[in-house]
Amino acid sequence: MENFKCPHCEAPLGNGVTVCGECGKELDSRQEQTSAPEEHFQASVFRAVENRVNVLRSANTGISGFISPEGKIISLVADASGKEIFVEGYKMQSIPATKGAQSFYTSYGDWFILMCFIFVLGSIIIR
Repeated sequence: MENFKCPHCEAPLGNGVTVCGECGKELDSRQEQTSAPEEHFQASVFRAVENRVNVLRSANTGISGFISPEGKIISLVADASGKEIFVEGYKMQSIPATKGAQSFYTSYGDWFILMCFIFVLGSIIIR
C-alpha cells in the first residue's frame, strides 16, 4: 500500500496505516451547548465511507468512537449513564485491517467535482 494523508487533519499516515492519532482536536470543548460535537463525529462517519477506511476518533471533550469503512458506528466511549460528550474514559476495540481497493475519492480527490463544474460552465457558455 502507498502512503496516505489523514482525511481529517492531513497528517501523513505511513505505509497503509488507517488510524490517525492527530484527529479529534476540533475545539469541541468550546461547543458545550451546541450540536458541534455531534456534527464533528458525523463528519468522521462520512470520511470513513468516502475513503473506505476504519476511523478511530478520539476527542478531548467531543464524541470518541470507532467507525467501520461502511460508516457503521462500531462503539462509542460513554459513561455509566450513556452520556457520550464531556466524559472521561477509554474504549478498546478490535478492528479488521482494511485491504480493499481505494475509493474513487481517495484515488482522484476533488477531480470529479472539478470536471462537473467545467461541464456545467461549458454548457452555460455554449448556450
